[in-house]
Amino acid sequence: MNVDNKEIKENNDLISVIVPVYNVESYLRKCLDSIVGQTYKKLEIILVDDGSTDGSGSICDEYAKEDHRIKVIHKDNDGVSSARNIGIDNVEGKYILFVDADDIVNERYVEILYIELLKHKVDIVFCGIKSIYVKSGEETIIGVKKEFQGNINKDFIKFYRKNLFLITAGPCAKIYKANIIKSNNLKFDESYNNVEDYLFNLQYYSFIKPFYVSLEVLYYYYHYGRGSAVEIFSEKRWSDEFRALSFLKQWLEDRKVAGRYFIMTTRIVAIVRMFFEDKTNRSIGKKYYEYKELCKKVQKYIDYDYEDECKVKHYFILMTIKNKWYLPSFTYYYIKSLGKE
Repeated sequence: MNVDNKEIKENNDLISVIVPVYNVESYLRKCLDSIVGQTYKKLEIILVDDGSTDGSGSICDEYAKEDHRIKVIHKDNDGVSSARNIGIDNVEGKYILFVDADDIVNERYVEILYIELLKHKVDIVFCGIKSIYVKSGEETIIGVKKEFQGNINKDFIKFYRKNLFLITAGPCAKIYKANIIKSNNLKFDESYNNVEDYLFNLQYYSFIKPFYVSLEVLYYYYHYGRGSAVEIFSEKRWSDEFRALSFLKQWLEDRKVAGRYFIMTTRIVAIVRMFFEDKTNRSIGKKYYEYKELCKKVQKYIDYDYEDECKVKHYFILMTIKNKWYLPSFTYYYIKSLGKE
């Protein structure tokens, strides 16, 4: 991307980068090197050590001694949401970006997102993500083929159709306005173990209208195969998912977001798919029983006429659940999950 540095010279705002850190000593140096080496220099880098038991905290302190822009906060372990919230509480910059401690960012991550925000006069900018699977070496790009600018209420559905991940993913690969977050007291809900970042984004969208999606792929998300919460069946996970689903439904209705039926459909189907991503060793009979219990919770959210807006295969899944024909949809997804073993 060819960027006019005039925007930077005329504004040159302090930008805060928040990094929650927990037991990532094997990956942390690469992450921090990618941040301190940014082409945009006027940074405040807040490292929140969330009670690490390895050498992560010492690495943070080491980098802080070498770079005056780095502020390290050590705290007892209380989860990533707590760490991010502590970071927000200590922000002095005009804009906020988040980076996870086991990922890295392009050297122009901050510069490009900042300039795009100013140039397009929007409240948030999204960039593309390169998803890297370390064990297999596979790489995929999660982004858009054409830049996109719009209004959250009117154009959210267009963006959602183009790339769901950029909307539902965590706070990374985005630049936020600090005054919107602080004036509305936006925080990551620490009562959630999952989807708290999804809810944080929805809350932020409640107070903005214009947004912009850049073509640039600037964030590199590493999958190290250390396990994921999505692969572990737990009542807490499903409780979080359904609380989030209720929040989403109310948010869409309150704002009368265009295409809200499609958005609800997609989220419901995503929850059903998640169930089959769990690889816990249990009998097919037990899994079918658990699936029926999950479907009973889903049923109360299928109260729209989805036919005109959802995909055909989604409609099939929703109708089997709504009418309590559990076996067809269970069989469909169970067979598909076997192919991913």
